[in-house]
Amino acid sequence: MRSEALLLALACTLLAACATPTAGPPLIERTEYAHDELAFWQALEAQPRLSKDDALHALFLMADGSAAYASWAARLSEARRRGWIAEDARPEADEAATIGWVSSVVAAFLPIERGVTARLAPRSERYATRDLVFVGLLPDRSPSQPLRGLELLELAGRVDDWRAAHGAGS
Repeated sequence: MRSEALLLALACTLLAACATPTAGPPLIERTEYAHDELAFWQALEAQPRLSKDDALHALFLMADGSAAYASWAARLSEARRRGWIAEDARPEADEAATIGWVSSVVAAFLPIERGVTARLAPRSERYATRDLVFVGLLPDRSPSQPLRGLELLELAGRVDDWRAAHGAGS
């Protein structure tokens, strides 16, 4: 009886470890944030775990200075077109964004010098994170860690500072 309970507990632990963490409903789905960039940025500050939808919206704001994509499907389609996300990737809007996922997108649109391995594997979350840490855009973090809203705000500020210092416009 005890071994059966132990096996059941082990199976539940393994299943829970394999589940993709979610961040809850994206902020950008709410009308007041979809139409007001400042309110959106301010609301991110309180997010303990950022959704991929909110992260992608913020990444378009960082890359282009505006985000003209009205839905998750439109944002995802444009990110694929730009090569930020692989065609075969199937991220969900409420899935938690990770440091590595965001780093790979920032490394795709920001003209930073990449390492040799990163150039061979441009979508590698690990190498994109290492490159952003190397140039001072991120503190040393694991690519698999979930991203908080405040961390994305700090990254956005550092990206702006990096562009100003290197003469790289948006």
